[in-house]
Amino acid sequence: MSNLERYVNLQIAEMDDWERSQKEHYQLLNACRERDTKAAVRLLKRHIDSTAKQLIHQLL
Repeated sequence: MSNLERYVNLQIAEMDDWERSQKEHYQLLNACRERDTKAAVRLLKRHIDSTAKQLIHQLL
């Protein structure tokens, strides 16, 4: 198992806001379907940043 897999598994196990995460994924998919690159990039960056912050909090 890679370190990435360990962190992903930890994030999934400790996740307490599935609704927010699902909403972000749907928004990202919708932006991609609409070929709205700027929105997709903005949403993806925001999603990655918030997930990273949660993971850091879990590790500390």
